[in-house]
Parts: sequence; structure tokens; C-alpha cells
Amino acid sequence: MANPFTGVLISKSSSGFDCSNATALSGFIINAFQPDNSEIFFAFNSGDSWFSLSNTGYAQNFMTDNPSFEDLKTYGNTPETLNSINDIPAFVGKFIRIAIGLSSEALANPPAVNISVKSHVSTQTLSTTITSPLYDLGADGYILSVNDSYSATGTASVSILGKFITAQGYASDWRTLPNLQGVSAQYLQLKAIMSVGSLHTGLANLYDADIIYSDGFYANSGSNPAEIISTSLNWFNDIHIARVSVSHSILDLADISCAASVRISPTIVRNELLGYGSGQPQSFKLSHFNGLLPDSITLYANGLKLSTPFTLDALTGKITATLKKGAAITCDYQYGWDFEQWTNMILSKRTTLLNYQVSEFYIIFPQHDNPYSVASVKISLIPKNGSANREFIGEATGYNTTYKLAHPVRNGTITIYANNDILPKANYSLLHDTQFINIAAPAGNKLYASYSWTSELTEIKNFKAVFSD
Repeated sequence: MANPFTGVLISKSSSGFDCSNATALSGFIINAFQPDNSEIFFAFNSGDSWFSLSNTGYAQNFMTDNPSFEDLKTYGNTPETLNSINDIPAFVGKFIRIAIGLSSEALANPPAVNISVKSHVSTQTLSTTITSPLYDLGADGYILSVNDSYSATGTASVSILGKFITAQGYASDWRTLPNLQGVSAQYLQLKAIMSVGSLHTGLANLYDADIIYSDGFYANSGSNPAEIISTSLNWFNDIHIARVSVSHSILDLADISCAASVRISPTIVRNELLGYGSGQPQSFKLSHFNGLLPDSITLYANGLKLSTPFTLDALTGKITATLKKGAAITCDYQYGWDFEQWTNMILSKRTTLLNYQVSEFYIIFPQHDNPYSVASVKISLIPKNGSANREFIGEATGYNTTYKLAHPVRNGTITIYANNDILPKANYSLLHDTQFINIAAPAGNKLYASYSWTSELTEIKNFKAVFSD
């Protein structure tokens, strides 16, 4: 069976292993996630051509300028082979680019790999700092949270910090990520410091850092799911099967569902004669306009495509434009586009990976008398609603302090208790995403909250849809 996922990743000319100052290289460090029925191969380039490595670390099996997956499979190195090499003279004093061939039978569960080299240099670099651009959160920006994802082994460590600038111009110092939560800021910048105690005693990897923020107040009703709807495409063949793979944050209280729509193929009109240009503003009417697709309209004058602006009344099919006098005006367009009719898909599998999940859905459509070739999918993010009765949220400080609730407040209605007494509404206010609240109460009072809540929606990382006949 041919693997549905096969490809080659080639580093840019500026990316790879900079071994120009290396005096020796004592092997590779490879961390590979390789599911069953998947393959990983490597090749390298020092400026002249692509090659693999022998067991003694010398270049061999020279390949073409743009190696294919089959080239890498035939001549390249496997992770096991590279892990067995303890000296790499082919890399010393050179800048090395990398080609990685990947193949898998499971589209939703492809292989992944991280590769580095053990380098000996005359000067040791035990720490590196990566600084992000300055992100604009908007004049009403409010940082809900900043989440990081990294790994560190042995003596290695990763520290991620952030600093912000308010709309009023105040600039903070660098602070840890938890100390950014609940801050009003217009700009935010992050930096990561990766360190190791000594060479070859640890490995640090930074995967990502996510900024979750809002740029204005909103109240969450929790009554309707949010929806992500794909572009509608015409595949020109009758569609009977649809499959969707959705990568998303790990489901806790919220859920997701998926639906698909197939519609009858639209009609494509070519070279319809509308009339002749007058040199003055004039109107033409299309012969068909039921389900007209505005983006499909292309005008021609004497067979030459026009860039002349025009107006369209899609309900009547009337086009108005000023066109060259005497020119034959023709038009290409599509009509017969219908509205989506959604059918719920069946959840066939849900897989939990490192820090996210993959949900797979499918549907089999009935046979159609006419081709149904226009397809789209819809992902619904479904919250769960509940209520909290005297949820303990902290101890009062005697001055205005921000507290985090267990869930976002639904419909913006909440009651705060200081010990056993209801606190006046003037003493508290919900903040941007309704999960943070500012409270001013006498120092030492125990604070409790009663409210209706709605869960946070699932974060969709990406999705893939496959349609077949």
C-alpha cells in the first residue's frame, strides 16, 4: 500500500548545522517519533552535493541537487545508522544543510524527528537567547495567559520571560509568564533563554509559546457553539465519502463535532455574448443568475480579458460597466450554487498525543442522480455549561486585586461573598474574558463566588478534509 504521507524536508541555505568553528564532532543526538509503518531518512549537503554518511562519518553515496524521497530511501541514512556514528569528519569546518525524508501510512499520526550534533569547538557556548518581535495586542489589549511548550534533559534548562508596554507608554521589566496574566498591555515581547551546564550534558528544545489575549470586553453567553467552516470547492466528481482529521487541544469540559455538506455541481458558462459596448455606462443581463457565484464572473471585450471595474446585482444578474464602443462583450461565470445542507459526521477515532488530540470523522453520502461535487466541512466547538456555588477564589488584600475564577462567567452575572456577606457590586468588576475579576474587600476576608459558567472552547490547531468518490 502506498503511503498517503510522503515527502522531503530540505533546510534553507541559511539553516542547518554550523560546524565552521568545530574541531571535532562526536556523533548525533536524535529524538524520533516513528509510528508503525513509517520511515525516516537523512541526507546532508556541505555546499557541493547531497550525500549520506558512512559508519566512520565520511561522505558517501552522492546524490542529485534536489534529492527525492526515493533517493533518500535508497542512499540516505536511517536514525539508527546515525546514532551509531561517534565521529563525523565530513562535517568539521563546514556549514551543513539537512534533508529529511518522511513517510507514513497514517495521515493523522505522521513521524517527527529532532536532530542535533555533538560539536567540539575552541570556545564553548553554553547559553543562547531567542527574542521574539514586539507583538501588537491593540490599544485595549488584555493578556489572558501566555503558555509555553519546551523540553530539557540533563543539565539543560529553558526560561521564557516576557515584557509589555501599556497604551500609556509604561514599559515593564522582563518577568515570568505567570506574572503576565491579567495585565492590560498594547505590546508584548517574549524571550527564551536556553542553557546547559557543560557540553554534551543536556538538550533543550523550545517548541512554541502561545499568547492568549483579548482586545476588548466581551460577555460569553455559552448558548451556542462556535463554528469553523471551510471553503467550498468544486471537485467536479460525484462525492460519496468525506473524512476529516482535526488536531485540537485536549478536551476537558468542551467538545467538538463535525459536519459535511455536498451540493449539486454548478453550471459553468463560457463565452456568453452580453452585447456590444457603447463607451457609456450601460447594463447587461446574464442569461442565468440563480445561485450565481460573483467571484466567477470574467468579462471579455473582443475576446480579451477585461480588468475594467463593474457592478453586479446578483439577485437580477445585471452587470453595469463602461466598455469600449463597438466591442463584443462576452462573459464567463458559474451559476447553480446552492446553500449548504449540513449532515453530521461520525467520530471514528480520537488519539491523544503529546499535548493535543486528533479527532477523526467520516461520512458516507448516498448515491445521487446528478453529480454532487461541491463540498465543504464545518467544525463546531461545543462548550459545556454549569454553575458554581460559593467557589473559594482567595483571600482579600484590602485593596483592588485580580482573582481568577475556575470558569468563564456566563452572561456576565456573578455574586461575590466576603466571608458570609454578599459584597456590594460596586466592590468588584469582571474583566475582559469574564474569567478574571477585580475585587476590593477588607483584608483577610475569605472570598467566594456564585455564578453560572461556560467552559472555554477547544483550540483548533489545524484540520484536513479528504473527499472521494
